[in-house]
Amino acid sequence: MSIFLTGSLIIEGEQQPLFLSEDLPKGMYVKELLYMAYDETAFVSLESLARKYPAEIKAGEISVKTIMDALGQAESPSYIFTNIAGEKLQAPQGAAISPEGDGFTLRTGDLTLPDIISFETGGQ
Repeated sequence: MSIFLTGSLIIEGEQQPLFLSEDLPKGMYVKELLYMAYDETAFVSLESLARKYPAEIKAGEISVKTIMDALGQAESPSYIFTNIAGEKLQAPQGAAISPEGDGFTLRTGDLTLPDIISFETGGQ
């Protein structure tokens, strides 16, 4: 995890930012980041993901499989989701996430978990 604290974010091309991470003035923020991945860990902006896949969100939800495909991460038969209150719910990759209020809610069958903040592979 230290790579996230000591690493540098570099963007090249036509939309290159004015400042790169080493030169980023104090108080400036990185915006519009879809995800950041290292090894088996990824930080995902669900808001950015919702903008990248508007057709799925227009349908009301985005599948966990779509998220994993977008990240290029290995799929798992199930994932363990955690919400802001620390509650956990294990769900299959067929589960879906939908925007609700200021957060995102996991839906799998009749179960829901509001305000999710993280998920990890649930194993076999």
